[in-house]
Amino acid sequence: MMSPRKVFVLLLLAIGFVTGLTAANTTARWAPIDLEFNAKVKSGTEFDLDFAATFTGPGDQQLTVPGFFNGNDTFVVRFAPPAEGAWSYITSSTERSLAGQTGSLTATAPLPGKHGPVGISKKDPTKFAYADGSQYFPIAFELDWLFALDAENGNDIPKTRSVIRHVRENGFNQIVMNVFAYDVNWPHDPKLPAK
Repeated sequence: MMSPRKVFVLLLLAIGFVTGLTAANTTARWAPIDLEFNAKVKSGTEFDLDFAATFTGPGDQQLTVPGFFNGNDTFVVRFAPPAEGAWSYITSSTERSLAGQTGSLTATAPLPGKHGPVGISKKDPTKFAYADGSQYFPIAFELDWLFALDAENGNDIPKTRSVIRHVRENGFNQIVMNVFAYDVNWPHDPKLPAK
């Protein structure tokens, strides 16, 4: 059976969330890129430490993005550049080995059909708009059972990809689903099936 984390990452790929990566430290405008940092920290403290990266981009624009523990001594900062051009970053953390790391990346033109994150329209506060100013109208489709389509497939999520493709082709731009904890570590009925 596929791990919940792998299912989640493949789901994000299927719905087009993680897109735009073209080469190391290059991404399209508004497309997320994961920057990974390795650090061995005392077990049990991984989620307690502060970790972030401050990005400086075109026009000296600055953004501070919090990072997160991703397992296996890996910490991640997920960044989606809001402008094209060169970006540099420096990390900060209460964990010394994660602080002061620097790097850079390049943001290219947005991918076709990508308009940026959704927010309140600057022209009309009663409407939503993408970052590029184009109108956004939310049309959601509820798929509470989406997580289970490929639960028995340890290699890929073909059924999930197919459903997402059909939802997208029929004009929906959001998926609504209830997501619950996968693991039940608290006391429970031993007759409760593992699934």
